[in-house]
Amino acid sequence: MLIKDSAKIDDAPRAFVISAAEAARPAAFKLLADLRAAGISADYSDFELSLKSQMRSADRSGASFALILGDDELRNSSCAVKTLKEKAEQRNVPIAELIPEITKLVR
Repeated sequence: MLIKDSAKIDDAPRAFVISAAEAARPAAFKLLADLRAAGISADYSDFELSLKSQMRSADRSGASFALILGDDELRNSSCAVKTLKEKAEQRNVPIAELIPEITKLVR
C-alpha cells in the first residue's frame, strides 16, 4: 500500500494551471505548453469549470503550485502563484519571470 501511495505522489504534477476567466484560456494553454517545454510537469482541468472546482482539482492532483490566470493577471501580464502543499501567501509573478521562478521553486 505504501509503495502505491508514494507512486501517486511521485506522479503528481509540479504545477496546476487554472483559468479564472474565459479570456485567459488561450494564455493558460500557452503557459501549460511553456511549463512542459521547460521540463516542469504541469496539468490542468476543464477551464470551463468554476475557479473553486479547478482549485479542488489542483488540490486533488497533488501539485505543488496552482498557477492562476484571470482578467486582472492578463491586464498586468502576471500570474498568481498559490502554494498548495504549505501555508503561504498567494503572490503575483510577472509572466516573463514565471518559468524561471517556478523552475527554481520545484528543483
